[in-house]
Amino acid sequence: MIHRVVLFALLASGLAATSSSIAAVAQGVLSPDVGGRWSLIDTTSPEGDGRWRVDRRVIDESGVTRYASQTRLSPERVVWQVLQGHPAQPVVVEVTPGVVIARDARGQERWRATFDAPLCLPELVAELAVQLDAAVSSAEGLRCLVPIDKAKKLAPLRLRRLADSASGERRYALGPGSLGMRLFFSEQRFTVSTDGARFLGAEGQFEIARSLDGRLRYLEGTLAYGSPRDLRSLPSVLLAPETP
Repeated sequence: MIHRVVLFALLASGLAATSSSIAAVAQGVLSPDVGGRWSLIDTTSPEGDGRWRVDRRVIDESGVTRYASQTRLSPERVVWQVLQGHPAQPVVVEVTPGVVIARDARGQERWRATFDAPLCLPELVAELAVQLDAAVSSAEGLRCLVPIDKAKKLAPLRLRRLADSASGERRYALGPGSLGMRLFFSEQRFTVSTDGARFLGAEGQFEIARSLDGRLRYLEGTLAYGSPRDLRSLPSVLLAPETP
């Protein structure tokens, strides 16, 4: 079976249709399981020539940045990098049609993989859920893949739609897609507005690592956006293959 990636045609047309030239900032309060109230800030910025950047920062009460990432999007590629807060992902992940390449800080290739399912990059999972809502809403949900640098591979997750909230907001869950992933990935549930336009909040596991007794742990918590993230500000950024 031959798979062909259609991301970049969609991305190019979406970028051309997006006219805003002003950065959009969405800010929320993250209540982590370690206590306190942290700030989570997503900034979506146009960079010209059909290129966009999404920056995420998580800052604790003392002003210390606990997590930072950057996702750059263009018609040619998507580049995702964790800058701070996850020592097990010290790489730059570059996605071109059908291929994921992980590079170290010097730009040397560490590993590569082809993909035959959508990629669920942590910062773009809400966009993925909304744009592929029909597949996500099926009985089995949607199988998607996430880069795991320590294992040098793409690992399976499953994205599914839950019952809507009492007030009609859409609810989704991202969880492990294999027995092996269940050992260290617990479910994250998130809420989107009824029309699929705004990311309202999330709860469960976050892509933020902390060390306890010398062992790596993921942060658990609850996120509530005070200024919701506009899911329409980015073009169609789904890293999804097409099966002819």
